[in-house]
Amino acid sequence: MCMAAAYGGIAFSKGLGVGHAITHVLGAHYHIPHGKAATIGLICFVRANKKSCESQFLDLAFMLNRSDDLEKALLGLYSDLDITATLKDNGIPEEDLKKIAFYAYKDAVNMATNPTQLSENKIRSLIERVYDE
Repeated sequence: MCMAAAYGGIAFSKGLGVGHAITHVLGAHYHIPHGKAATIGLICFVRANKKSCESQFLDLAFMLNRSDDLEKALLGLYSDLDITATLKDNGIPEEDLKKIAFYAYKDAVNMATNPTQLSENKIRSLIERVYDE
């Protein structure tokens, strides 16, 4: 846990990107606990930054399940832990997806440090994909 806390502090100093921007919106507007919301944000982050962070994601995927696909490794971990990573299962109305994308895009602190520059429409696309898959 000490190492996890240290790594978390390092991550904060480098910025957290779109994943945390989405996490903040889900917590602030829908009162989803931060860790639970972060599972959804993390999937969005991985999908948005797959090309920009290819080598880092390969390392993380290998550490999680000895694969080369971080998204699949995370979804497998979520399944093993019985964690849902869909907005629908967390009670988010589908008509709110545009609002979530808007507020995430406006989270300047996190969006400025995302490895890939994203538009509000791209964020909405990421959010739509995690709605009920």
